[in-house]
Amino acid sequence: MKKGFTLAELLGVIVILAVVALIAFPIVSQSIDSNRKKLYQSQLDEIKLGAEKWAYENINMLPTANNGTVTITLLNLKESGFLPLDIKNPITGKLLPNDMTITITYRNNSYDITVNGESGTDVNNDFNSNAPTIILNGEAITYVEIKGTYSELGAIAKDKDGNLIDDISITYREGSTEVGGIDASRFTTYSVVYSATSNGYTSNITRTVIVRDTTAPVLSLEDTTELTKDELASFNLLAGVSVTDNSGETINIQTSGFDRLPTDKIVEYKACDSSNNCTTKRRIIKIVSVKEYVDNSGANKPKLLANMIPIKYNGSSWVYADVSEEWYDYNSKEWANAVVLNSGVTKSVGNTISESEIALWYVWIPRYKYQLFNANNGSVSVQQINVTFETGTSTTGTVRCVDKVSKSGNDSEICTNAINGNWYTHPAFTFGDKDLTGFWMGKFEVSTTNSTCNSTPSATNCNKELPITIKPGVSSFRYASIANQFNSIRNIETDYGISNGDSHMTKNMEWGAVAYLKQSKYGLGIADIGFNSSNSSYYTGGGSGTSYKINVTYSTTGNIYGVYDMSGGSWEYVMGNMVDSSGNFYASGSGFTSAPEDKYYDKYTYGTSLAHARGKLGDATKETLTTFGSSTGGWYSDYAYFVSASDSWFPRSGSYSDGSSAGVFYFNGSRGSTYGSVSSRAVITPN
Repeated sequence: MKKGFTLAELLGVIVILAVVALIAFPIVSQSIDSNRKKLYQSQLDEIKLGAEKWAYENINMLPTANNGTVTITLLNLKESGFLPLDIKNPITGKLLPNDMTITITYRNNSYDITVNGESGTDVNNDFNSNAPTIILNGEAITYVEIKGTYSELGAIAKDKDGNLIDDISITYREGSTEVGGIDASRFTTYSVVYSATSNGYTSNITRTVIVRDTTAPVLSLEDTTELTKDELASFNLLAGVSVTDNSGETINIQTSGFDRLPTDKIVEYKACDSSNNCTTKRRIIKIVSVKEYVDNSGANKPKLLANMIPIKYNGSSWVYADVSEEWYDYNSKEWANAVVLNSGVTKSVGNTISESEIALWYVWIPRYKYQLFNANNGSVSVQQINVTFETGTSTTGTVRCVDKVSKSGNDSEICTNAINGNWYTHPAFTFGDKDLTGFWMGKFEVSTTNSTCNSTPSATNCNKELPITIKPGVSSFRYASIANQFNSIRNIETDYGISNGDSHMTKNMEWGAVAYLKQSKYGLGIADIGFNSSNSSYYTGGGSGTSYKINVTYSTTGNIYGVYDMSGGSWEYVMGNMVDSSGNFYASGSGFTSAPEDKYYDKYTYGTSLAHARGKLGDATKETLTTFGSSTGGWYSDYAYFVSASDSWFPRSGSYSDGSSAGVFYFNGSRGSTYGSVSSRAVITPN
């Protein structure tokens, strides 16, 4: 007798089968889905293969420009016999749509084919073998930027015999509404339907055009803003900040990183449009005690020294300049001017300052490099010198020179890259082992507080150290020994409390730096600096009183802002380090007057004459004047002098007990034959 399942056993079997089914079904289902996806990929590969065959037979319809694209449809491949009519999507079991698109792109001498598997509709999958073939130029889905311009690429059509059809109609639709064209002034989507008819049959192909915004807003603001503590308290972060967007919409600006604490800070500005295109910029806010104007020429701003105040000319008078506003402009040939007032005179910003209230006048010469035009040491024509200002103390020129002198005139080992056209940082901006951002040149030749000693050679007690002034309209301090002129200029620091500057008699290379800047677009250029040969009184500025305001041709800028009297009439002493390659000191001009060494290519032109600044860059150490006429004492400078047809720098000839022959050159060896008739000029370099 057979024994059957009990009810409990039967229920247990059912439960076990159910559990097995729950475990197995997902696995089977996943396997089926995976196989369908593999089949679908195989279908796409088959479509791509069909497109390759179609391209081979319709090569004249393909693009030839790099990245050029045409778009065909699945229907085109069916009509050409490259695909079966009933090709299906194995995932859905439905026929693949006739308007599925395939793009063919010409790139790097080959064609890339992309099947857009998600494209197409189920509206109509029928076809007629007599209908024309129509394909798109470009992509089936294209984009136009908001407020931009849509460029119609058109389509290509052929009849069943392969003849081109010229008459292709184009219909624009926004949704279901027919419109006149693509309006990119707002965000929307258009359908562009291309239709071609042949033998009574019509074929269509559609392009989708989407108006979108992918362009980030344009955010404009200063990279760096200087504020005083008082200005910080009420500073509007959005002052001077602007934003525009191609969409034309109003853009909000978000800021972060700002507080009212009086410390330097970085503020971030962020502007986003409605399409989430964003622009981020940062601004450095520097907290300063006094804001300073910076012109756009790239020149280093002047370093005002103790007791020195900036001045600006208002057309009739000098005024105490506000350094937070424009008080110089090298692009307009307006060099920065500053003065030291007479003892007891006090002024505030905006106050008028008269000539009688000023003791010292200076002009700032900012650091620059110039383009070599004379590297071959041959004759060069009068020309404008190309000058570019340098930032900070960076040496950006490619020409490099070393401190080396050869009496033979062979300078092959002196400079590297010394080729015409290369750029060379002017050596005047190296002071000993320190690089300078610039230096202050005396605007006029030095005079003295004892007016008699400025004009009378035989006056008592003039040939000694005297307090120096630098003023227009008065005779220069010509009747003192070189040694006393040297010491008087050195004493400017203590006489006027300029504790953070080095005052010294002009170095010849500093003189040359001013001459070069004069010869550039920032100065008078190739025009000559005026000289009145009948001016026997040797007034600075070309005359007495305030005549310098009218006689601006005596200025390096051709206006009131330049350095005056740097022409042949100046007859100025400059410091020179007269040593040879062995370090031997020359107490006179022997060995240098007839064959100057060509070093550093520091050559300049003025008027119709050609001049050369030649020689050795000295160590420029600040030694006390103990034995001025010997090789062991004194403050020396560059060995260099200027040579032209009639006006020249020559070593001081002769031998004088006061050491007048040591380390000094003066302008024009044919004039001022006695040591008491040549003046000098003062320079202050920032410490």
